[in-house]
Amino acid sequence: MGELDEHDKIVALLGQVDVVISALAYPQVLDQLKIIDAIKVAAVLNYEEDIAIYTIKAADDPRTLNRVVIYRPEKNIISQFELISLWEKKTGQSLNKVHISEKHIVELSKTLPHPRNIPVAILHSLFVKGDLMSYELEKDDLEVSKLYPDFEYTTLDRLLDIFLVNPPEPAFAAFE
Repeated sequence: MGELDEHDKIVALLGQVDVVISALAYPQVLDQLKIIDAIKVAAVLNYEEDIAIYTIKAADDPRTLNRVVIYRPEKNIISQFELISLWEKKTGQSLNKVHISEKHIVELSKTLPHPRNIPVAILHSLFVKGDLMSYELEKDDLEVSKLYPDFEYTTLDRLLDIFLVNPPEPAFAAFE
């Protein structure tokens, strides 16, 4: 086992496998959202079950051999501001918004006890740094919704409808 910052070990391990699935914990929809200064940074948010289906399809598809496969369906690219606005429209409620600077978010990710610091760090990565959208597709890269156009993936709009009717239990995950 290695740490995430041990690049050579990670590269060596990845060379020994056929399929890599990378998943991070994510915060649930909250009654009160804290909006950061960089609310226009977009993120791509996908339904876990769709990622699983796409992964199974891609793992057995010769078109994906030695190719980068990206999960970035167009209807699931959204900024935090757009996500909050969509949720407010669906619920008919106005959420209490607290603006927090990037500096304060970074501070919280360093000072909150583990695992409470994880959702803060993830939100910083998604909506401040825009890490999920920072990768530019190269000419040989594949985007799954274009690779499998017949698969009807769950849009964020539909996922929020599911949350309204049957919200998931809040979940917390810790990296140990």
